[in-house]
Amino acid sequence: MDSQVIAGVLISLWAVTSFWLLRRPQQALSKRLSDALQVATSSDNSHKEPLLIGWASQSGQAQLLAEQAAAQLSAHFQIRLQELDAIDEQQLKDVQQALFIVSTYGVGEPPDNGQKFKRRFISSASKLRLPHLKYAVLALGDKSYPDYCAFGEELYAGLQRLQGNPIRSIIKVDRMHRSDLELWSQLLQQQFNIELQDSHDFTDWRLIHRECINEGSPGAPLFHLGLHPLNGQLPEWRAGDLIDIRLPDGDLRTYSIASVVQDERLDLVVRQMLLPDGRLGKGSGWLTERADGGSQVKLRIRPNPAFSSVPVKTPLILIGNGSGMAGLRALLRERSHLPGSRQWLIFGERDPSCDRIFCAETRSMQSCGQLLCEDRAFSRDPKRPRYVQDILHEQAPRLRSWLMAGAAVYVCGCKNGMGQAVDEALREIVGNHVISIMQEQNRYLRDLY
Repeated sequence: MDSQVIAGVLISLWAVTSFWLLRRPQQALSKRLSDALQVATSSDNSHKEPLLIGWASQSGQAQLLAEQAAAQLSAHFQIRLQELDAIDEQQLKDVQQALFIVSTYGVGEPPDNGQKFKRRFISSASKLRLPHLKYAVLALGDKSYPDYCAFGEELYAGLQRLQGNPIRSIIKVDRMHRSDLELWSQLLQQQFNIELQDSHDFTDWRLIHRECINEGSPGAPLFHLGLHPLNGQLPEWRAGDLIDIRLPDGDLRTYSIASVVQDERLDLVVRQMLLPDGRLGKGSGWLTERADGGSQVKLRIRPNPAFSSVPVKTPLILIGNGSGMAGLRALLRERSHLPGSRQWLIFGERDPSCDRIFCAETRSMQSCGQLLCEDRAFSRDPKRPRYVQDILHEQAPRLRSWLMAGAAVYVCGCKNGMGQAVDEALREIVGNHVISIMQEQNRYLRDLY
């Protein structure tokens, strides 16, 4: 029998077995979510009308807004705060009102924690009917992409097909713009007589390091930034966490943290974006060019639901490109302090002469045994142009071996192109069934933008 067929059979058998024997509990609820649920259930709810709040989020913004709404509304309703995929038919039948807060991911798709809901109730010819249900949809997105708020629109229309009754037209939020979010606050105030407040304080930081790390690259400049709190006291964070930066005009931008607390500063890796009219992107332009050592940077740190931590003994396959190095670097640096961990880095950029970012760090990790394997792909390498998905195919036997040993896969970087191509390559190599089981086990995690 062909060796690839044998490998495919073995990994499928492993997947079926691991679903029953190795299935880990669902990702722990964030502290904010637990606090919100505690607020919602701390008093006698028997006399309160139930209110379902469903969210689907890849980077955590939709989850954050759902938690805030739950905390604000818990005094008046029996709150049922649920990840979208955890909502079943009976829950939809049991409530008269529901709020749905969702982002769009990839090419008009739901986040990973909204895909089952879409298959069950939106894409399929569901016989469920919800004439009793009043609902509102808050859709988060980015107007620079053609599929702006596509999943939110699909959810809104799908609930109408199930005979649900919208409280108002869909509310779309472009990159967490304040004026868009004010429409949501107005809806909550008018419908439920409350006003949603931002319960997460921003603190003041100062930019202490800025360096272009890909001088001469055919791609846009990448900057390594370092920040330190003005009060001198570093807060706690974990690898994979995110920051929201409030720009001078009040808009928010989200970035992956590229360091660990032991580094004694908060690092970012930011791609300087150039708009079609030649202007710099608002967030990246301010951070990489206009802000200086005298500028105060207001930010908050929050968990990233797309990147749950895994046990030290779980091997990690880290895949990314460009500024996606931020999240991968933090994970590598965190794991470097943990004896017995195993990591494999697969990273892609453009030019091998200019784009070997953080190469000295990863070489040092390899020499110390903290990074077992490293593969870099350069799309404009004159000798061997290739992408990260090409490495996956080339290293398919090693990939299968790592997965059979229980490895988790983390993907961080551009969703259009790399993210989709990596997903397709993984499915070609190990099959859709294995990928589905890995997602169930929180062993296939993606932070794409």
